[in-house]
Amino acid sequence: MEKNKSSFLTTITIMIVAISIPITLLILQSGSLDFRIQAFDSEVPENVVVTDVKSDSFRVSWTTEKPTVGGVVLEGTTRAPLIEDEETQNHSLLITSLEPATAYQFQIQSSGELYLNTGNVNYTVQTAPAGNFVNGNLLVYGQVFSEDGLSFQQNGIIVIEIEKNGIRSQTMSAPLNEAGGYQINLDGILTADLSAKFDLSGDLGIIYTVHRVESDLPSVTKQYETDISTNRQLPNMYLGDVEFDIIPGIDGL
Repeated sequence: MEKNKSSFLTTITIMIVAISIPITLLILQSGSLDFRIQAFDSEVPENVVVTDVKSDSFRVSWTTEKPTVGGVVLEGTTRAPLIEDEETQNHSLLITSLEPATAYQFQIQSSGELYLNTGNVNYTVQTAPAGNFVNGNLLVYGQVFSEDGLSFQQNGIIVIEIEKNGIRSQTMSAPLNEAGGYQINLDGILTADLSAKFDLSGDLGIIYTVHRVESDLPSVTKQYETDISTNRQLPNMYLGDVEFDIIPGIDGL
């Protein structure tokens, strides 16, 4: 009787071990998968750029792999943080009501956490000299296409510079929408050193840089020629070598 009981317990033990091994492997595999997903979906701000600097404002744009609610916190002031309205991977906030020719420091907020610049220091920017404001609308718009030349680049931020006769403008930026579209107000755009208004007449070189949300995908920079006095739609930006122009006039907005 004791022998039969011992055999029965041995059989049960073997069955439990046999069942637990695949379950354990499945849990470990699931855990590894979850870890990879969490590692990919980072909330850390990447591709941070400060653009659109004027006497009373500047823009901060960045990307995150995971959709988050972002914000900008000005240091040394009593102003409340400027916080986005919803979660996104393409972040762009315009900081306004600033003093001209003044240095500002700030931190970026992502899902409630504050992030500093490289070297564990605040981000810094100096506003333009007095009198350089945005007084109207000179909206230009365009689209960004992915490597295949046909599908829209749905996530990321675009930064543009303009070049004319060897002189470059300041940088301007905007988030990309689901159709790869963006729009930027060039009213009052300055030279790169913020010392004078940039001349937008005639033929211009538009230098695009697109920062994507995926950390393993590099930023892409290309240059196209245009005349915005006759066409406010900027040339399409293609991230790859394949370029099509089969749907002109579609701005994705």
